[in-house]
Amino acid sequence: MDYAKLLENAYQRSPEPPDWLQPGRPVYVPNRGLGYVVDLLGRRILVAFGNEHCDLGDWQHALQQNQLLPPESAPQQSQLKVGNIGAPTFRALATHVQQQGILRDIQRSSARAATTDPIPSDLPESLKGALEQLGIDALYCHQAQALTAMRAGKDVCLATETSSGKTLAFALPLFEACLRDRDTSVLALWPLKALANDQLAKLHELNQLLPPEERLTVGIITGDTPIEERKPLLARRPHLLGMSPEVLQRALYATGRRDGGEWRDFLRRLRAVVADESHAYLATFGAGMKNLFRRLYRCVDAAGGSSERLQWAFASATIGNPSELAGTLAGRDPQRIQTLTQSGAAQAERTLLTLEATGDPNATAAELIAQCLQHGLTGIAFANNRSAIKRLLRRAQNRVARAGLDPSQIAIFHGSLKAERRRAILQQVATGRVGFVLGTQALELGIDISEFDVALLRGFPGSVMAAKQRIGRVGRSRAGLAIYIPSTHSPLDAYYRRFPEQLIAGNPEPIAIDSDHPATLGKHLLAGAAEAGIPSQQLAHYFGSAASTIAGGLLDQGELRLNQRGYYYAKSYLHKTISLRGNEQTRVAAFDTETGEELETLDAETARRELHPGAIYTTQNTGGGIANYRCRYLDEDAGKAELEPAPSDRSTNPDLTFEIDLQRTLKSASLTGMTLTLGWGRITESVTGYEVLQYRPEKQAPSPLGRVTFDAPYVTEFEAPILRLELDDSCIESCQKVAQSLREQLQREETEIPKAYEVLESASAGRIGLHSLGHQLLLGLPLAVLCNHHDLDFVTESPETSGLSGAFFDTIAGGSGSSEALFAYFGQVAARARELVEACDCEAGCPQCLVLPRCPEQNKALLKQLGGALLATLAPTDNRGAY
Repeated sequence: MDYAKLLENAYQRSPEPPDWLQPGRPVYVPNRGLGYVVDLLGRRILVAFGNEHCDLGDWQHALQQNQLLPPESAPQQSQLKVGNIGAPTFRALATHVQQQGILRDIQRSSARAATTDPIPSDLPESLKGALEQLGIDALYCHQAQALTAMRAGKDVCLATETSSGKTLAFALPLFEACLRDRDTSVLALWPLKALANDQLAKLHELNQLLPPEERLTVGIITGDTPIEERKPLLARRPHLLGMSPEVLQRALYATGRRDGGEWRDFLRRLRAVVADESHAYLATFGAGMKNLFRRLYRCVDAAGGSSERLQWAFASATIGNPSELAGTLAGRDPQRIQTLTQSGAAQAERTLLTLEATGDPNATAAELIAQCLQHGLTGIAFANNRSAIKRLLRRAQNRVARAGLDPSQIAIFHGSLKAERRRAILQQVATGRVGFVLGTQALELGIDISEFDVALLRGFPGSVMAAKQRIGRVGRSRAGLAIYIPSTHSPLDAYYRRFPEQLIAGNPEPIAIDSDHPATLGKHLLAGAAEAGIPSQQLAHYFGSAASTIAGGLLDQGELRLNQRGYYYAKSYLHKTISLRGNEQTRVAAFDTETGEELETLDAETARRELHPGAIYTTQNTGGGIANYRCRYLDEDAGKAELEPAPSDRSTNPDLTFEIDLQRTLKSASLTGMTLTLGWGRITESVTGYEVLQYRPEKQAPSPLGRVTFDAPYVTEFEAPILRLELDDSCIESCQKVAQSLREQLQREETEIPKAYEVLESASAGRIGLHSLGHQLLLGLPLAVLCNHHDLDFVTESPETSGLSGAFFDTIAGGSGSSEALFAYFGQVAARARELVEACDCEAGCPQCLVLPRCPEQNKALLKQLGGALLATLAPTDNRGAY
């Protein structure tokens, strides 16, 4: 302990704070919101934001920098008062957050009555009877319009809101077609297994209500369907067959096999394809699905069917370009597609509360979950990834237990859970055993789950489209409440905190996909050639105009061949290596070594990060409690990880390193002081060890206990596009001048160097500037280009010349088009990034303008001002793409 420093602090006279800056008084902190003063410790000030207590440092400095303001400086809340909220329990929740000083805005959408049309008199009597048994005596107007359009031979795109009856809208015309012609088959695709099982159960119910002699053969094949059950199902000549995309793409290989007769029969009879939740088909997944449908067309024709007469039924959330997306996926003229966006379903009143941003959204969400359960409200909390909901589960169960309630009322739901566990959770929700579900995108999509009272959005989900889907989980048949909990760690969270009306009334984003990306198209072209052969004169007909160049390259490499009949063919079986979603196909199952229970299944890349030996893995056991495990052994070849119980207060973080090998240059461009090189290369990610952390109740953050280094790292290697950015001497000198200016400013103030500026003494100014620029461009990218922010990463590299270089790289093998998009729109991205940085009120960098949640370099060597200096040289005034 430095006793001299303590004496110096004690003898130092602190100035008197203003009258409004006193313990217990409310204050406003930009980017954090309203809080209240906990205490003044000399020059230091402690402020609470909800449940989070923060040390804001020197209050005088904060006042000078306008980082600490009187409460009247806070933006005015919506004119809608809490007292106007109709439901008493919702009003009580709103009052609770208002009293905490964290309620920023209230939005409300009014209830709407249903608009219906009579059931057509010429519908088959058996179908009318089934509807009557379901209690349906009229159709919503969009259901009737879909029936009319499909009867007329049109493709249909249903882009109405969540829970508007889209399943029945496409089920009626397709059941009718099968009943009128028993030699008809229909293929239905769902992006998630849980969704497929859920939606097919509805179709089974409708089918069972038909007279026994008229019932159709309805079946499903997903990854959960045992291999021995698949062929007998096809042998029964199903009329309606549900599949996951991954199963379909492997099934297509049977088209040309001698033992594929049942599958060819199904394709020959195929009259319609249902693509449910088609808004999930974006970025890499969308490109994969487009090419899968190209292969499906070829296989249908090869089996003796007609791809031209196939009808499509797309069911989508409300997106910005539903007709265009449907036309792109199906390869059809949008004029052939009838798009229905106006729902006839009734809607109850919805209220949206937007809270002030917090640095600990889990604490706020846990408190609200406890409040909901105390008021007898059911709910769903959305987070943006599996790790986030597991962290929230721990906080929520602890808070609920302190309130004297049963913590097992809270359950997590995500795609890695075993099918039996997912079904059990849905059943427990239906019976009331589980009152609050923590979910990811798996519950954002249209799984039919009991209606909830409250939906919590822990952070912005990445698009207005997804936000609308999540809010749409409440307010169906009864009034619903949604609560948006923005985080200070996200610039997008901050934007929608300022403009919450966009979450309800904003226009959803359009979806664009690059299905002709060479790596993607090349794999699918080879797969199509192996399945049924491709007539050389019809290559462009099936695979588009870009296919000829790709086919030429594959012929040169000997991967593709041309036979004497003029058919392209391939002998390689690539289907196991093609990932429609961009992740690894190899799966690893995690087992409890004491019970032998299979807990979850992960892809191999995720397993290397989260199931390496020594890793602490958190999940929820079947009793609803939190279970911590330590990985004893990981065997990738066997697809197995062995786990044993671990202390509940421990966690681990993997240590990652990246190596970038740019093997081929595709394009390059020179900017002021910088060079961009777009190319192709190998990315090597190594898990070299891990850090062990311990949670302690008295501390908000976990404490480090030590590090472990592996003798041999766990390695993931893949090839993808790379965008290298190299600084020349002028840019490095510019960074050095800014750094020197900052040092001189700190010396003039004669204060201790703030922690944020210590980096100036530990890293070169050029490297700090380059690393900061890379982060700021990544933060600006989704503001200029619709993309998945996980599809691109950035690392600094060792100098190869006199300058410094860093590399952006696609995180998906073969690429997703993200590096190319950044290259093509570099000027626009730089302009958006500069606006973002300059609009941020922080001093040296924060999660809104600099810090990334997943930085390969652990967010070291960063400083806002140095990255901003480089952005100032990049951002063009005309906001055009650079090239």
